[in-house]
Amino acid sequence: MKKTFLVAAVLLASIALLTVGCTTTDLTTNKTGWSDYAEIAVKDFDPVGVVRVTSKEVFRVEPFGFKKSSTGSKVTYDMLIAEAVKLGAHDIINVRIDVANKSSSSPFDFFTGSTKEIEYIGTALAIKYKNPPEQAGRHFGARLGDSEILRSADVSSAIQSLFGGKK
Repeated sequence: MKKTFLVAAVLLASIALLTVGCTTTDLTTNKTGWSDYAEIAVKDFDPVGVVRVTSKEVFRVEPFGFKKSSTGSKVTYDMLIAEAVKLGAHDIINVRIDVANKSSSSPFDFFTGSTKEIEYIGTALAIKYKNPPEQAGRHFGARLGDSEILRSADVSSAIQSLFGGKK
């Protein structure tokens, strides 16, 4: 009885494994991955130069945490693009933002207060298109900036464009 049960279990397991492993393949297409379906826009450009922006944030905590304050800001895309415009560029690529923590801490910071200083360093390659894109700024989520540069839009302008409101 045990032997027939064991044979039946092995037979059922092998049938299950064989049917699970069977797949169908559509051989009418030669596309193998998601990248074969992507359309890549060719944008010929000339490098204009490297832009660099630094910014600093300072966080202060008074003794015993009674008062907390912060000053400064982080590096943003608009800061980098503003520097690129000064060079006569249309856009930026290869953006890198480094963070340097220039503060130290001790076990007594709660009693004595502390200051945390963080420096942000943003670098990017400024480029100028040989044939600037005609559709710049015409899709949802973007607007054409003052210098004819594609910039990210704020939420209110996106909502206004959806519902037809006036600025």
